Amino acid sequence: MSLRPRTLWILALIAILAALGIWQSSPEHAFLRRAWMLPLGVLALALCLEYWLTKRYVLRISRSLPQQIELGREFTYTLHAQIEPARNLTLEFAEYLPLGLHSEIGDWQQIVQCNPQGCAQHSQRLRAMALVPIEFGAVRARVLGVLGLAWWNREAAEHSRMQVVPQMPSHDVSARIQRSIQGISSHRRGQSFELHSLRDYQPGDAPRSIDWKASARSSQLKVRVMREEQQLELLIAVDVGRRSGLGLGEMRRFEHALNITARLAQFALARSDRVHVLAYADSVQLSATKLQGSKGVQTLHGILRQIQLQSVESNPDCVVHWVRQHLKQPVLICWLADTDGDIPAARLTAAIRSLRVHRSLVAGLLEPNYRAIAQHPQAHLQPGERAWLAASLRLSASHMQQLQVQALQSVRKAGAEVVIDYPNRMDASLLRSYSGLRARSR
Repeated sequence: MSLRPRTLWILALIAILAALGIWQSSPEHAFLRRAWMLPLGVLALALCLEYWLTKRYVLRISRSLPQQIELGREFTYTLHAQIEPARNLTLEFAEYLPLGLHSEIGDWQQIVQCNPQGCAQHSQRLRAMALVPIEFGAVRARVLGVLGLAWWNREAAEHSRMQVVPQMPSHDVSARIQRSIQGISSHRRGQSFELHSLRDYQPGDAPRSIDWKASARSSQLKVRVMREEQQLELLIAVDVGRRSGLGLGEMRRFEHALNITARLAQFALARSDRVHVLAYADSVQLSATKLQGSKGVQTLHGILRQIQLQSVESNPDCVVHWVRQHLKQPVLICWLADTDGDIPAARLTAAIRSLRVHRSLVAGLLEPNYRAIAQHPQAHLQPGERAWLAASLRLSASHMQQLQVQALQSVRKAGAEVVIDYPNRMDASLLRSYSGLRARSR
């Protein structure tokens, strides 16, 4: 129970009346000493009556939310309330956001009025900010008593669960990319073949196609049937070091990297390419190799949920050692790495040069806040700050943008293809670049 302000004022007046009665010493005003008891008794009876009347009404609360939401996407969260028997009571909800969700107003309280049918609802826009299961606890609510004296606490026992998954490339983006690469030359720089099957030797077969080991095992000549290798191997190296925890727009670099990994991997798997995923900081944290087909997508989602942000500086050299140890054939390495600053860019450049036999594709995310400040510096001035500071803000933001681009340009000199874009446009830019590399390698 929580008393309303009007009830507190009544109690304050009763206390004043009681104090006046205590101060009265004359016999003719002795009745004032007990005068406060009457209004206090009436108030207590009114509260008991209100409790009894309000208890008759059953409050049922339910949530309306998607069972699955993509990381970084907004969704509508709605609370529904039903009073039985129907009455237009006043309700107040209190919701504490679980870990992994973001709202512009944070934890919130909202007072709503039921309609004559006893129904009420409240909607809120939320955003999934972490790749973790979202669990909502019981909804805290209270009902305003029918006499308006107090709020009476209620708690709904409903618990809800929502799954967060990485963002996937939309069909519109994939279609645009396919149309944009139709004119790219698909010349072959050489053909490679893989073993398709074995069959019995037939007169006229080339002697070099005989598989002598298989023939020895089966006691008859076997011939290797080869087919042209059409798969492209892709390694996605995800930087999960300390600097990945820095904010970049509405999310951290870490969550942006997970989304890019998921979109690029599914795009490649849908085209029958073989995908390897590796998360690293100062050492390799997690790796998965030879992901293929629909099973590869399921495995990928499980792997991304296991990747954890590390509190150490990243060192791309561990990726070099891992590649040399596990990958014997040339692959395309997509680096989702930190390049802000001379030292991270120099380390990445050295790693790319150490893996010259492999092709490298670097995705460089630009800070959208720098662009917003450079375009509209006046909107970012604090109240009371002088207008001439806007020019300084514009110059600082433009300079930071130039430093980001220059660091990525130094990586390009090492022979890597670099994609530079803002988070909301990186999806299409990176997939288009990957598709172009894939078409040119055929």
